[in-house]
Amino acid sequence: MDKNSFLKEYKELCSDEKSNYESILHLISGVLESERNFFINNHLLVLLARYPETISSFIEICNDNYDILSNIELVALFYSYVHIFDIDNAKKVLSELKSEFLVSKKEVIEGIAKADIKSYVNDFMCIRYDANIQSKIDYFLKDFDEVLEFIKKKYTDHRFAKVFVTILDGGRIATASPFIKEIIINTGIYSDEEFDREMFIQTLLHEYTHLYQNHYYKWGINLSVKDKNIWRFFNEAYADFKGWEFARKLEEVTQQSNMLAFHLFNSNLLSSDKILNEFEVRLVPTKKKLILYNCLVSFISYLIDKFGYEKVNNLYSQSNDYEHGNSFVQYIELYFGVNAENLLKDWEQNIILIFQVSAHNCNDVIISDLSLEEQEDSFIFHYESFYKLSVWDNIIVYSGNEIVERHEMDGQKYLEESNFKILKLSIVSDNLQIFVHYRGLSQCLEIRIL
Repeated sequence: MDKNSFLKEYKELCSDEKSNYESILHLISGVLESERNFFINNHLLVLLARYPETISSFIEICNDNYDILSNIELVALFYSYVHIFDIDNAKKVLSELKSEFLVSKKEVIEGIAKADIKSYVNDFMCIRYDANIQSKIDYFLKDFDEVLEFIKKKYTDHRFAKVFVTILDGGRIATASPFIKEIIINTGIYSDEEFDREMFIQTLLHEYTHLYQNHYYKWGINLSVKDKNIWRFFNEAYADFKGWEFARKLEEVTQQSNMLAFHLFNSNLLSSDKILNEFEVRLVPTKKKLILYNCLVSFISYLIDKFGYEKVNNLYSQSNDYEHGNSFVQYIELYFGVNAENLLKDWEQNIILIFQVSAHNCNDVIISDLSLEEQEDSFIFHYESFYKLSVWDNIIVYSGNEIVERHEMDGQKYLEESNFKILKLSIVSDNLQIFVHYRGLSQCLEIRIL
């Protein structure tokens, strides 16, 4: 079989993966048996990394051709080793990948290395989890049928035959494999309370949405730099929106997101024409990017106000109806009738105009007992709250007109009692203004520091 004939048949079957799953495997296995090097010779090797039934063949072919593997093939090999919990080989591949891929993957390996993996299958999902956190898992997955029903209802245009969810104990990390349909969530920031379950399920739906997006844009990894940044921005914004929609907290989170977007733009920390640069893959996320992630729901809310819910909701499912080649930038302009840069600029102008006054009407009580501890090179801020807060998600600190970088002392966790550090070098005024935003609540405090 030649490459074009194979791809034509493969793409037709993939249009309904759930119904055609066995036929897809039959097609691939038939080609493997007749011409083992077909996939590597035709630059289709990563296709074998998409299915648990073909991962062993993918790994064998990779090992036979290791010296000529591309970076994306190495990434697929890493995810394949993670899927089968082969930690030693996953570490080996990770050490040879480009540095930008190392952002969160070390924690994934560490979580698997110390895990006692158990699993069960629920409908089309295989849940694999660390038995060391059994009680947490039991709480997170109670009434899990609601999640499955939401997925079936909201993603009717495409359902996967098999999805793996691997739940580990670790830091604030979640990732969705762009190859095999696998979501990996480290739950180190979670305990066993209702808020934490809500955050866990939101993260799960966020990552599932990435699997869905990758179905329509498998070629995303081959985009130009500009295309990649716009692709990542829209992907993350849409995924966050879908996660909070399921959690039934979208309205509250949108209010918080709008406030954070206002601070981002009004402080000149990041203007709309610079946003896309923050979505380049980096070894360490910048402080701007960490704030920006919490503004993404605000952008989707702006799009819904402008174009309507259905238009925004169908952004990915209707992509095949547009002749846009391999350009996500072109697709956005065709779909909305406005290019991505102008959408971002209009969003910024709307946020500043609408929230100029309300951003400073902050009379709610979110934190209390705020105290200051001076150290040689920094100030430590201690606080208590009725709510679980994270400094990056909920707290903005100004020195003069500039947002000051905060350093979390307890890691990226959601806590009712916590602290954060500000370096003295970053302080340019006698007074600091502290804005706290939690869902639909806002609070403003001022503290004298010099």
